[in-house]
Amino acid sequence: MKSMRSLYADKHNRYWRNEISVDKGNTQGLWWTLHGILGDSVCNDDSPFRADDFAKYFKDKVDSVRSSTAATPLYDIPRRVTSSLANFTTVTVD
Repeated sequence: MKSMRSLYADKHNRYWRNEISVDKGNTQGLWWTLHGILGDSVCNDDSPFRADDFAKYFKDKVDSVRSSTAATPLYDIPRRVTSSLANFTTVTVD
C-alpha cells in the first residue's frame, strides 16, 4: 500500500503532466503552467480589471441590495434556550 505522501506526489505529478499536455503547441500557456509548477507568482498586467474596479463592483452590489431591501420589515428572531458544552470528557481507545 502506498503511503499518503507517495499518493499525493503521484497525483501532483499527474496533474502537472496533464496541464503540460493541454498546453501542447501553446507556448504562452506552457509558460503559465511552468510558472505554476515552479510556484512563481505571475502577475498579468494586461488585464483591464484593477483592484479599484473589483472594490467598486462589490460596493455597488452591497448598496443595491441595501436599497432593494430597505422597506423590508426586520425579522424578529425568537430567543431559544440551547445547551452548551462546558467541558470535554477524556476518550480512551477502549
